[in-house]
Amino acid sequence: MRALLPVFFAASAAASVSMVASDTRIETRVDARIRVTVAAIYDSLDQEGITGEPLVQYALEGTEKHGNPEVILAGVRRWAKDLRRSRRILGPNASRHEISSGAKALRAGLSEQQLHGVRSAKGDQRFASVREGFAPPAAGIGLRISH
Repeated sequence: MRALLPVFFAASAAASVSMVASDTRIETRVDARIRVTVAAIYDSLDQEGITGEPLVQYALEGTEKHGNPEVILAGVRRWAKDLRRSRRILGPNASRHEISSGAKALRAGLSEQQLHGVRSAKGDQRFASVREGFAPPAAGIGLRISH
C-alpha cells in the first residue's frame, strides 16, 4: 500500500495541472502576470463545472489590443463572476455551453429575472443557446420565448 502512495500523489499533481497552462494561445501571447491569474480562475471554474473559455478569449483580446494588464484582469474577474451568476440562475443541470451563453446574455443586458424566465420556460429541456430565446433589450423588443 505504501508503495502506491507516491504514484497516487504524482497522479493527483498531474491531474491538477491547469488546462490553460497547456494552451499555446495563452502561453505564447499573454503576459505571465495575466496568464497565472487566468489559469487559477479557469481551474476554479472548471472544478465547478463551468467553462473558462470566455476568460481565455477575453485575455487574448485584451493582450492583442495592448490593454493594461490590470484592466484585463478586472475584466477576467467580471467574466468569472458573470459565469457563476449564470450558473446560479440556470441551475446545476445547465451545460457548460448554456452557462456560457447565459453569461453572454447577462453581459448583453438581459436581467437575471429574464434569464430565469428563459430557464423556467425551457424546464428540464436542454437548449442550444440562451440567445435563441430572446431579442436583446437594446432592440427594444424585450424577452421573447419560443416554444
